[in-house]
Amino acid sequence: FQGSWFYISQYSRALNANLLTLPSTSRSSNDDDLFTLSSHRCNFIPNGVSALLAAIECELPTHLNLYLQLITASRRPPTRQRLIAAIVLTANRPTNLIESDLHECEPILECTDPLILNGAWRERFISDNECEEGHTLWAQFIQRTGCDTLQTLIEFAYHLAHSGELHYLDRIRILREFGADMIELKCPVFDYMTTDLLVKAGAVILNQRQQKVHPS
Repeated sequence: FQGSWFYISQYSRALNANLLTLPSTSRSSNDDDLFTLSSHRCNFIPNGVSALLAAIECELPTHLNLYLQLITASRRPPTRQRLIAAIVLTANRPTNLIESDLHECEPILECTDPLILNGAWRERFISDNECEEGHTLWAQFIQRTGCDTLQTLIEFAYHLAHSGELHYLDRIRILREFGADMIELKCPVFDYMTTDLLVKAGAVILNQRQQKVHPS
């Protein structure tokens, strides 16, 4: 009745994971063994998807937003191992604590490896401004682990372009240090911000150069 299959599915999964409890409007003394309402858990039916997510979030790890930002900012769903490695390296969290947190977050995941958020959780950090921390951490991770392929370099540029941590000139300098000024691309990549940053760092877009040489 909440008007959303996501609501029904997520509410059910939260109940099964003991993140929420079923409300009881009346109980007799014989019902005590059947209904035990936690004092800190939501024991009412949340009104709408936003209220449901808020109720579930109260029971999830305190670093939930960090995980959501990293998953959302990734160009493709990150593997569990890659996400853990990124958090260990950039946020200095122990592996066992991250593993425990991800296990607790499984009720809000559509897939646990690679990590894919379920339904409305994907929209939690939907704009670039809201997801800057995620892009910053991915950029730091790639910068420290290296760009061994062109694909990784382009992904690095993507995260740098959407990160608000560094001055624009510093992003250009870093990309040049990783060899961006030596690459040629057949076409623009990902989005305007990424392509523009790569071009400013010295990358060449072949079809644009050809259009300048051979105007129609």
